Amino acid sequence: ETKESLDGLTPIKIGEKELADSYIASDLVINNGGSIIEPAKIKKITATSTNQGVKISWSADPVADRYRVYRKAEGSKKWSTLDTFDEDKTSFIDKTAKSGKKYTYTVRAYNFVGEGELNSTGVTHTYYEAPDVTIKTTTKGVYLKWAKIAGATKYRIYRQTSGSSKWSLIDTVTG
Repeated sequence: ETKESLDGLTPIKIGEKELADSYIASDLVINNGGSIIEPAKIKKITATSTNQGVKISWSADPVADRYRVYRKAEGSKKWSTLDTFDEDKTSFIDKTAKSGKKYTYTVRAYNFVGEGELNSTGVTHTYYEAPDVTIKTTTKGVYLKWAKIAGATKYRIYRQTSGSSKWSLIDTVTG
């Protein structure tokens, strides 16, 4: 006797015979044609500046065993491999990015069948490092000073009050 499903799992069909005791395991995906599939193209990729570098995040692919992160600098046509990660990781910090430089990042998923399509568009991001700030209290208030960051044209000044976890934008300046 065959069953339509067992605890939400789909029976595997081999030819015309359906085996009720053979089901798709959680780490193995089989498409309607009966073949094991390779990962899809990673479509959702984001990049943001952090105090450590550029954080690249991507959406997980359910059939991926690992991900490889690539980068190319502005004007370059060649992708460079930054690192490879197991399937449980969906973000990475590029600590080698240079401040003021524009980079394009992409991610490719892999499994034992093959590799997913490369998202050749990726995401483009200009990285700006956070400046080292000197803070001095004066009779007129708090004085902030920092060195110019390569490529930066504006600086946003934020303040956090004691006991709060929120930062508030105070001003945006050009110097």
